[in-house]
Amino acid sequence: MGEVQRVADEVASVADGHLLRRWARRAVDSLQKRRGEINSLNVFPIPDSDTGTNLLFTMRAALDSAETIEDDVRSAGRVANALARGAVSGARGNSGVILSQVIRGIAESVHGEHIDGRSFANSLTTATALASRAVSDLVEGTIVTVLRASGEAAQECVDTRTPSGEDLASVVAAAADAAAVALNKTPEQLDVLASAGVVDAGGFGLVLILDAFVEVVTGKAQVREDLGTPDPKSSAVVDVSAFDHDWAHKSPIECGDHSEQDFEVMYLVDDSDDDRMTALRTRLSVLGDSTVIVSDG
Repeated sequence: MGEVQRVADEVASVADGHLLRRWARRAVDSLQKRRGEINSLNVFPIPDSDTGTNLLFTMRAALDSAETIEDDVRSAGRVANALARGAVSGARGNSGVILSQVIRGIAESVHGEHIDGRSFANSLTTATALASRAVSDLVEGTIVTVLRASGEAAQECVDTRTPSGEDLASVVAAAADAAAVALNKTPEQLDVLASAGVVDAGGFGLVLILDAFVEVVTGKAQVREDLGTPDPKSSAVVDVSAFDHDWAHKSPIECGDHSEQDFEVMYLVDDSDDDRMTALRTRLSVLGDSTVIVSDG
């Protein structure tokens, strides 16, 4: 029996900090291998082919933060907090910011040494609420939709499958399977995805991240041959290869003919005052069409 399988068998019902770090490493590996594939799906909200890169950078930042812990690594709560801090501070793009809230949801739901099925289900429910509040204009058919479906399935597993509902492996598997189903339905919810014949790029990445969790818990790699299968009725394809990325690295004056293109600005705010954050959100919502404000908790 291999080391991965042996460890997985020992923590099938609960996970500690060691497993959370292994999950982060596996998620980074999976995103790295399929980054190009995820980028090719990126047609919403801006077809700039960077969702896979953004998710990878965000997950890697989370892992780097957790890797700095040298003692008390068995504590799931401590590792989850480190993952959340790293994810928020290193988040890239809307999809990365939403991913940071998934990890924050885990950190807020885990208390002490271990995470079990119930606390994992609670983490996805918390993450969905955090992500939904963070996005100024929530659109169905995106990563948040896929996240919500995974949380609902995890919670149903906990509520209806006693005693397996407490088992981490059962709950994580239910969440990942539901996410995959929801992902393949995203073209039905968002016209631009249907026109392009693709699924949501951020949602695709989230399924990979959940599958990575299943793998480290069970020791069995997830194989989904139909993951991201485009709608066969759609023949339209959005050509994002011709999209000029140079403008994103220039000042408005240098943009020239690209001055009307959308662009993305991200920054960290060291402020915990809710009133000021509300005022900031209101002002930014006037300036932009996709404002996302999150916290590391």
